[in-house]
Amino acid sequence: MYIIADRPKEIQPEKLPPRRERRVEQLELYRRFKKLKKRIKGCDLPVDFDNDSCTSVGNFASIESFKRGIGFLEQIKGSLTLKKGANSMFGAPEMIDYQVDALLAGYSRIEHTEQLRFDPGYLKVKGIKSFPSEKCFRDLYSQMEEGHLAELEGLNLWLIKQKSLWEGPCSVSLDYDDTVITLHGQQELGEVGYNPRYHGRPSLKVKVCFISGTDEVLSAQIYGGKTHSNGGFLEFHNACEAKLPHNYVLKRVRLDKGFFDEVNFQYFEESTSEYICKAPLKENLKRVALDISDWEEISKRHSVAERTLILPSWSKPRRFIFIREKMDQNGQLLLPGLYKYQAIVTNIEEETPL
Repeated sequence: MYIIADRPKEIQPEKLPPRRERRVEQLELYRRFKKLKKRIKGCDLPVDFDNDSCTSVGNFASIESFKRGIGFLEQIKGSLTLKKGANSMFGAPEMIDYQVDALLAGYSRIEHTEQLRFDPGYLKVKGIKSFPSEKCFRDLYSQMEEGHLAELEGLNLWLIKQKSLWEGPCSVSLDYDDTVITLHGQQELGEVGYNPRYHGRPSLKVKVCFISGTDEVLSAQIYGGKTHSNGGFLEFHNACEAKLPHNYVLKRVRLDKGFFDEVNFQYFEESTSEYICKAPLKENLKRVALDISDWEEISKRHSVAERTLILPSWSKPRRFIFIREKMDQNGQLLLPGLYKYQAIVTNIEEETPL
């Protein structure tokens, strides 16, 4: 016995609405667009998407206008003494200006500057026909000496000063951090010290000071790889505070756990400066955190508690803020009771927000 299956019906293409109906829909969309056009000022500006006007940095014209308004390039020319060869196509001040453009556009590495080299919109805004290659930038930095770096730092301080004159007198906070830079080969100050990523490799230790809120780099100092995070910190802090404009008054410092030291805390207490320092969660502080029962929930994931503690080597007790965070994995909260703890020490009064 044979079973004959029905033949599948051919799929018919979907019929489009009549031309008259399509025309009505198009006219309705056009009328809506005209009404929207009247409500938006400037929407009738001519825009051409071609190779002469497309750019990956569409808002750069405003940045360039600001730089010209403050005389940024002229200030570089007056500050930097580095000279290039007579046959060089690009001068040192112009190349520093281009490098700043690349950083403002989000291109943080030297090789990424090639993006601006072939960006017609950027070239048109700058009023130039060519842009330095990656090799030109590397050659420029290889010619720089310590004095040239000091000149660039002076340029940075000039910018901060101009901003402070516009703001007027105010109090500021300073953030301190440090990092390890791994070296390749034998370089000055390179030492085999603590390197969390590449064990046994020579490195440098860099301390950096930022102005809180704006993240402006106030100063940076390079040390040998064996230098502890806290090594020479107070000297570095005093040098940073001296670089603040006269309109700025230091109110507070915020420190990473590498600067956790009672000597630092005593210094700021005597100078009546506020400090907030992250504490390394060693065994004694970890036990305190685990014994806390009066946690105050401030969000779905975070809770805080406060204790006044004196550590074994300290001369007096200080205020500690403990933070408890629910741990998660792949965006999913784990079972209750699994937490990550942090602790900070501060001399700020309880009523003052951190």
